[in-house]
Amino acid sequence: MKSFAKPCAMLLAVLGLSLAAAAEYEAMDLGGPAPAQAFDVSPSGRIVGSVTVAALARAVVWNRTGDAPLGLPLPSGTNWSRAFGINGDGQIVGQAQDRTVSPVQVFAVFWPGVNGSPVLLADGTVAVAVNSLGGIAGNLRTAGGSIHAALWPDAATAPVDLGTLGGVSSSAAGLNSAAQVVGQSRDLAGQSRATFWNGPAAPPIDLGAPAGAVRAAASGINDRGEIVGDFGTTLAERRALYWPAPGAVPVELQTLGGVQSQAVAVNERGWIVGWAATAAAEQHPCIWMSPTAAPLDLASPVGSGGFARAISARAQIVGDETRSTGVRLISWRRSP
Repeated sequence: MKSFAKPCAMLLAVLGLSLAAAAEYEAMDLGGPAPAQAFDVSPSGRIVGSVTVAALARAVVWNRTGDAPLGLPLPSGTNWSRAFGINGDGQIVGQAQDRTVSPVQVFAVFWPGVNGSPVLLADGTVAVAVNSLGGIAGNLRTAGGSIHAALWPDAATAPVDLGTLGGVSSSAAGLNSAAQVVGQSRDLAGQSRATFWNGPAAPPIDLGAPAGAVRAAASGINDRGEIVGDFGTTLAERRALYWPAPGAVPVELQTLGGVQSQAVAVNERGWIVGWAATAAAEQHPCIWMSPTAAPLDLASPVGSGGFARAISARAQIVGDETRSTGVRLISWRRSP
C-alpha cells in the first residue's frame, strides 16, 4: 500500500497548511477481475460496485477493504447486474438486465443484504440510492415509454413518479435521509437542467447554473441539503458545481489545472469527490475539502486516469483508476 496525496500549491495556500499538515490518503486496490467499478460506500466501509467477467457485469460487495468481493444473487431471468447504492443497514440497490433478448430488458433491483433474495422494484429501470430509512431513488418507465425520476418509500411499495420540469424525461442520481432527491430533468425547451425534488409530493425545482450553461445535472445531496453536480457550456463539457442549498447560487469548483471536472458525491462534512482535469488534460480522481479550495489529487503514480465516485461520513472514498491491468476498484482512506 502506498500513500498518494498531491495537494497543489493553491490548496495549501487557501487552507494555510504545510505539506505535512495536508490530509493524506492511502489507496488500496480492492482486487477482483478487471474491468471493475465501485459506486458507493456505507458508513461502516462496506463497498458496492461491479466486476466484469466474460463481458457480463456482476454486482458485488466488499464487506471490508482487503476482502475478496462477494457476488450478489442475480434476479431470476437476468444475466447482468450492477450495485449502485448501499445504506448503513447493508441494504443494496442497483440494476439487473436480461441480455439474452433484444431489446435488452432492464430492471431496478433491491437486495435486502448480501445473501438476501433480490427484489425487482415495481416499474423500475434502475435504482441508484437507498437512504437510512430504506427509501429508494431511481428511474421508472412511464406508460408512454418515457424515463422519469422515481422514489420508492420502500422496496415493497409502488414508486412515486417525480415528474419533470416540463420536458419528456428526468432521472434521479442522489437521495438523502429526508427523501430529498436530486438529478436532472428536461425543461420545456428540451434542455437538461439540474433538478431537486423535496420529497415525493413536491414539484421539481430547477437548481440553476452559471451563465452560458446549455446543460446541468445534480449528482449528490447530503443530509444538510448541500448538492453537487456539474454543468457545461457545450453538451460535451463538464464543470463541477456546488449548491450550498436548494435555491442557492451555485459555486463552480476548481480543477487541477485543466478545464473540465465533475462532482458526484458529498458527505456530511461537506467534502466533495469526483474528478478534475490536470493541465495535461488527464482525468484524475480528487476530493474538494471546501467548495472554495483547490482539489486534492488522489491519482497514483501507476494510474492513467480515474474517478472518485463516493465518500462516506468517515471520509472513506471509493472509485476506480485505469492501470496497466485494466480499470481497478480503489478505496482511499485517510492516513492515520
